[in-house]
Amino acid sequence: MQDLSPQAASSIDTDLVENLQELLLSPKKLSADWQVAAARLTALAHNKTLNTDTNDIEYLKLIALCRWAQKSGIKEAKKKNIQATRFRTTIPPSLEVLGNPELANAALELMISLRGNWCNAYIATQLMGRHFDKKGLNSLLVWATKTTNSVTELLDLVLTNTADSKTDEKQTLILIKELGAKLNYLPNLSTETVAEDFFSSVRVITQLLTKGPSKKVGGALTGLLETVVYKVRSSHPSILIRGSFILAIGSIPEELGKTAYKKFSLDLAAQQITPTLSLLVDLCTTGGQDGSSYARLVLPSMKSTYLNFDKILNEAARSQTILQTLQNSESTLGELNLEENVTSIYARLLPTWHDFYNSHENPQTLSFLNSYILEAAKLNSVEFLGLVGEVLPFDPILHKVHKDGLPKSNTVRILRPAVIFKRSNNTHRIVLPAIVSPI
Repeated sequence: MQDLSPQAASSIDTDLVENLQELLLSPKKLSADWQVAAARLTALAHNKTLNTDTNDIEYLKLIALCRWAQKSGIKEAKKKNIQATRFRTTIPPSLEVLGNPELANAALELMISLRGNWCNAYIATQLMGRHFDKKGLNSLLVWATKTTNSVTELLDLVLTNTADSKTDEKQTLILIKELGAKLNYLPNLSTETVAEDFFSSVRVITQLLTKGPSKKVGGALTGLLETVVYKVRSSHPSILIRGSFILAIGSIPEELGKTAYKKFSLDLAAQQITPTLSLLVDLCTTGGQDGSSYARLVLPSMKSTYLNFDKILNEAARSQTILQTLQNSESTLGELNLEENVTSIYARLLPTWHDFYNSHENPQTLSFLNSYILEAAKLNSVEFLGLVGEVLPFDPILHKVHKDGLPKSNTVRILRPAVIFKRSNNTHRIVLPAIVSPI
């Protein structure tokens, strides 16, 4: 009589796993005997996966074996529909229980399509283990790219728990290298959204560099930082004049100034100057008066961010004469070429009136006069843009920081709204930037 005790079943299951794994370790696809033996064991393994009494660890091993069998060329195995169905609603055991990189790789191929609120934490835990080969680490990263919603989230998931002295250095270096090849800023996202993501991405990497990683890991992280800058510029070229990008680049020398990466940080910032000037030339050339106006407004932020910016600007202006028009720091409202001369009056009046009205002891007594002034300005297409106290992402074109300099975060609060000239086609030109304070 067959022994159906739990101990006997466990022995049978162990024999099944070990025997099938032994066949898969030495595949003989052209051997009919090998095909028959492997197909029989694979069928038994597949049937076990359909049994609800099979525990999660055994289930994981069996589906991994079935997938491995398919990849090894077992003809009958290829006819089976192998999926990690159970783990759509249940968190899988650690892949470490499989004890074999080939099994782990096969399991990952089945799990990489899974989505759930447990996925990111599970992937992060697996990345810290040492039971994967390079292929397995690559699969984990592919899975991570599919379960995260931004480059920052991906970097945080992969690096936060792995790029430290407690993790195997060789594995960490592989992860960083593969991560650089896989991260991308999606071109269908707005430049503003990508710039904010980039700002956070830079912070993740610089914070790891300040923790004093090993020389090799530090070198890999600086290479990753260069890759992040290159990829964001490639996908969104105009990001060079976005506030979050400028602030992120400016934060790198500030964060790494007291580390071994000081020279690297200064060089990386300096590398952004020439392409930025090229973008400003294009802005002036193709944008006409508006482009030149915007380019002039962004210059103060550039000077605060980049060392030797004026020197490089002067050198570039020798061959790009259009840059010479941006060097006059004494810009006046007349130079802004407002569409109608009358608007220059309101452009001067509105900021002065705003400051007077908001600092008055009893502004309610001036409410009627205030409404008349704003209405008259609006009839001439001049308006305020933004509200006092409003919190927004820093924009070097739209905002001027109170007391000059740059904010340390990428958000600011409006102290005085911007003055704009609004056209009939609902576009506008910034006449005077808003005065903002860092948050």
